[in-house]
Amino acid sequence: MSAEVEDRVPLQLLERIRELKETRREPTLFSIGGRGYYENPTSDLLAFFLRPDAGHELGTLFLEALFDSLANEGGASRVSKSGLRLEKTSVDREWPTDTGKRIDLLLQGRGWAMVIENKVYHEQNNPFDEYERYVRTHLGAADPILVILSPQGEAHAQGWIGLSYGTLFGRIRSALAETFPDPCASRWGIFAKEFIRHILETLCTPAMTDPEIQLIEENFVEVERLKALSVRYGSVMVEEIRRRMTAATGKADPSVRVLRWPQEWAIGASYPHWGDMEIVWFRTGEYLADIRLCVFCRRLEHARVQPLVDRLSAICPARMGNDGAGLPLIELQEPLSNVPGSLDAFEEFAKTIDLIMSP
Repeated sequence: MSAEVEDRVPLQLLERIRELKETRREPTLFSIGGRGYYENPTSDLLAFFLRPDAGHELGTLFLEALFDSLANEGGASRVSKSGLRLEKTSVDREWPTDTGKRIDLLLQGRGWAMVIENKVYHEQNNPFDEYERYVRTHLGAADPILVILSPQGEAHAQGWIGLSYGTLFGRIRSALAETFPDPCASRWGIFAKEFIRHILETLCTPAMTDPEIQLIEENFVEVERLKALSVRYGSVMVEEIRRRMTAATGKADPSVRVLRWPQEWAIGASYPHWGDMEIVWFRTGEYLADIRLCVFCRRLEHARVQPLVDRLSAICPARMGNDGAGLPLIELQEPLSNVPGSLDAFEEFAKTIDLIMSP
């Protein structure tokens, strides 16, 4: 193959990618709201459906699917619903430990307890050892079931079972179809079906179509070249953001890191004297086409965040919101149109925040 043809191959590949027919997903009640996949709302809804007596008319369906999923992931010898009276299960949200930490979901029944940490967008840096100690010591659970629920199904903490949304909600969907062939006969059946579909479509990798499989098989080497270029581009963006942070503030050595967000391409930047405040430049939306900025304020009280919102809105229209854990953040009202403009806004954000946070 000539060098000229080799140079054309990636362009031909990009044209074929653009020509692929996109699968249009029907909106759900949660996708219309736009926030149904964040940790707190997802945990609230999951807790509701896990409670057998919550009035949703589904009984222990969600609970049984949870135990069945965990038996596959953690081994049937450790997790089994056999002999358990699941209809007597209590489900609590944000259960406080003796040191003020909060457990996402705490399930308790006669002779057993389960801790579920829901990790949608956040890294697994919770005090997992403390959660386990608390449940063993204060709740009398000799062998608690410890679960990390995430899109990838990974558990980085020793003794915890990793469970993916795809495994759990796929089993719930199957159980719902078997138990209630016509879920639309009940309003809660409709609600559960929408919740399940939204989670599976939002947090799980969709199946590939035949044209997509053919495209990869015929262009595997070129696809790998593009992936390598994407990795190099990420390094370039990290260095560009580091350069702009230094230029904006006059301070060297900012902390710049690539964030592991499942469905966004994100880079965070901060300085030690900013405390827990961090600016994040990220791409989101379908095919990561939207460019956005947000500022995580974490331990800052909401009353102190609003004046900062007003200052940053002079650069780009911004508003105060909450992250997946309910902590305050500042987000742009609309996505930015291009990369250079977004980096200019990032630089101005950095300058403004540094002036406020510097001693």
